[in-house]
Amino acid sequence: MTLIRQHHEAIDTAAADAYGWGDEHRAGILDDETILSRLVALNKERAAEEARGLIRYLRPEFQDPGYRAPVTETLDLGHVPATPTGNVIPWPTSLPEQIGVVQAVLTGASRPLGPQDIARNFKGKRPATIRPILDALAGLGMARRLTDGRYAA
Repeated sequence: MTLIRQHHEAIDTAAADAYGWGDEHRAGILDDETILSRLVALNKERAAEEARGLIRYLRPEFQDPGYRAPVTETLDLGHVPATPTGNVIPWPTSLPEQIGVVQAVLTGASRPLGPQDIARNFKGKRPATIRPILDALAGLGMARRLTDGRYAA
């Protein structure tokens, strides 16, 4: 038996198993006419279901426009919870004061923080504003940059 024929047989067996006809296929009692008549009947059944509004998507996550993935668990992304708006620290105008408040937040944290975690403490500040200050603190030896992009005091 050639390699192509072996693969063809494997595909035929897998398809027969998928339709629930595997035992008949392996027993050799499933001829082409029977397969064709069953597929035509199945096609008519599916068409009737679709006419009633029942659609059986094979891959609903790609085919069904209304698909919503089930949520079975939550992920711990290592982010510090957002600071309540009543505790937002005003952003200082001078660079030395900005460095001081960022260092104070980092020092007061119980674990390493990323720029996004620190930015949440200041109204309207983005991680891109905080990152250079953290890098400066790390350059001065007042903070350590970890391999995951977070900083520790």
